[in-house]
Amino acid sequence: MNKREISHWSGQFFAAAELTRRGYRVSFTLGNAPSTDLVAVSARGYQFRIEVKTVRKHGRSWLVRNVPKDSDLYYVLVVSRPTDDFPEPEYWILTARQVRMILRKRERDGTSPQIFIGDISHRKSHWDMLPDYEDTIKLGESARIAVS
Repeated sequence: MNKREISHWSGQFFAAAELTRRGYRVSFTLGNAPSTDLVAVSARGYQFRIEVKTVRKHGRSWLVRNVPKDSDLYYVLVVSRPTDDFPEPEYWILTARQVRMILRKRERDGTSPQIFIGDISHRKSHWDMLPDYEDTIKLGESARIAVS
């Protein structure tokens, strides 16, 4: 397995783990759905799709192409550094609309379709962007307490 595949899969698993930890039900598409790596369902039953993009180093950019106009699509951008001390992954959460806006700016500037951390620093760990976040967290915590 090459570094790109390892990075891709680790980002998907890290994102799925974070979503699950927050109370969402998550399924992997295993490459069988265009522009969708994960399908998540909130505690209230709202289903939405997630495209995960992963880089291995801070300072790198995420290359993003062909962003659909779907309102149920979210992006989780991950930095997963496979170094000796294995720092925690970092996450940035955006809607497909927000990604399209960033890429339109790149297009106007004549640069390639990439997203830099500087473009999205205010979106770091903004899991509350996801549908039914507050309800899902509350219901997820009550389920964890009941199991304990």
